[in-house]
Amino acid sequence: MNDENSTQNWGPLSTWMRLDLRQQISAIVSTGIVIFGCMFLIKMARTEGEALLFSGVDASSAGEIALQLDGMAVPYTVKGSAIYVPQSQRDRLRIEMARMGLPAPNGAGYELLDNLNGFSTTADMFDAAYWRAKEGELTRTIMAMPSVRSARVHLGVTRSSAFRRGRNNKSASVTIEAPMSLSKEQATSIQYLTALAVPDLMPENVAVVDTARGVIAGPGGPSDETTGNMDQNAREDALSNRLTQLLEAHVGAGNAQVSVALELDHSSIAETQRVIDPDSRQIASRDLMEERDVEMTGQGVVTVASNLPEGELNAEDETNPIMRSKRDEKVSYTGTQTERVIQQRPGTINRLSIAVLLNERYTDDGNGNLQLDPRSPEELAALESLVASAAGIDANRGDQLSVQILPFEVPAPVEMGTPPTFVEEFVMPRAIELAQMVFMGLIVLVVGLFILKPILSPKKPKGDDDLDSAPSLESMDAASLLTMLTKENPDNAAAILDDWFEKEADAA
Repeated sequence: MNDENSTQNWGPLSTWMRLDLRQQISAIVSTGIVIFGCMFLIKMARTEGEALLFSGVDASSAGEIALQLDGMAVPYTVKGSAIYVPQSQRDRLRIEMARMGLPAPNGAGYELLDNLNGFSTTADMFDAAYWRAKEGELTRTIMAMPSVRSARVHLGVTRSSAFRRGRNNKSASVTIEAPMSLSKEQATSIQYLTALAVPDLMPENVAVVDTARGVIAGPGGPSDETTGNMDQNAREDALSNRLTQLLEAHVGAGNAQVSVALELDHSSIAETQRVIDPDSRQIASRDLMEERDVEMTGQGVVTVASNLPEGELNAEDETNPIMRSKRDEKVSYTGTQTERVIQQRPGTINRLSIAVLLNERYTDDGNGNLQLDPRSPEELAALESLVASAAGIDANRGDQLSVQILPFEVPAPVEMGTPPTFVEEFVMPRAIELAQMVFMGLIVLVVGLFILKPILSPKKPKGDDDLDSAPSLESMDAASLLTMLTKENPDNAAAILDDWFEKEADAA
């Protein structure tokens, strides 16, 4: 009897037993929601952030890395060409991937030659593997540049043959992908790097192709006119900066603006001059040649007697000789000879125009007020002469220089930013996480207060309000209590009296 009364008096269990089936199901579902919300909050609190494992990985290497991570049972996330892993495992995974040779380098190098079999490899197979390895090594070297994301090298090399006439011209092309455009110097360095790695390959035969800008160097690259315009802009900027620094040393920083305009001659001229001084000639050599010829005329017959001395000739055999002589003289002179080769390269300045703008000068009057202090003509003339000398102004060439003084527009003051507050520095970066936690907390609170509490709280029987408004039973004596019960329910009062009488009789 005491155990039954204690079971009935235990609050939660007695309350549960008084609930109907619908209320019990609602209580179970609400409890599940609260438990799920708590577990979700705990999981969010314990969720580890992700860190970048590798970025810029091609598809084949990314597949191999993902396969290894699956084998290690490591969670990962792929975002484009980047792979993210839990932050606590990033360093360990990088070491493991490096041990496995992942990610694979872009292009195979000389290791291709290690797998060749000397007995089954023909000369053509070896040449193909050699040039393929050469392309891979050049690709690796170009990939080491900070501004290059990916690269590919193609060598146009044919096999030499004894039956081929003429020189074997070689060419190459380098395709690169760079987030930031390569400069002219970087493109030229790639040309020389590729040319020096291949025998008889000239740097001008190497084309550097940017995937975004097209050909930036080599055959099919920018024309000489475009390059000349780029050089002209660079020269104008360099001269303008030099003159600005020179003027700011006197007028102060920000009080001088210089604009330079160049007219360049982009033509290339080669001229050869040879000058000989005739007054300074000297005899270098003299050749003298004399020739004499005697011809005999007559009607005599050539006999032995005709070959005897003249005194022994017969009178009838006398002839009239003809004498011929020739004299040639050849004299060579040497003198002073001057030969000049004049080459005019593109970029000669035809005309130079410079415009200088100076700010007006202001001084303090002693009361904290600024007043205008005009520059003197002597100062202006000195500055103009200084600029003309520094820029190399030539009046015969038609150069122009203009120096003017005008007030500068004062820019609006820039407000300095205030340091971030505690909320901006610590709360705002985690606003999403805090909002999620607050939202789940509100769900748990609403479920507990508005669902569980009304269900689990005991209901008052009907008429409890009347009993509460009635006088307290403890304050009434036995006679008054018996009178009230008898009036409300006579049958129950009679039963109670009978029970009392029976108990007294048993006690007696």
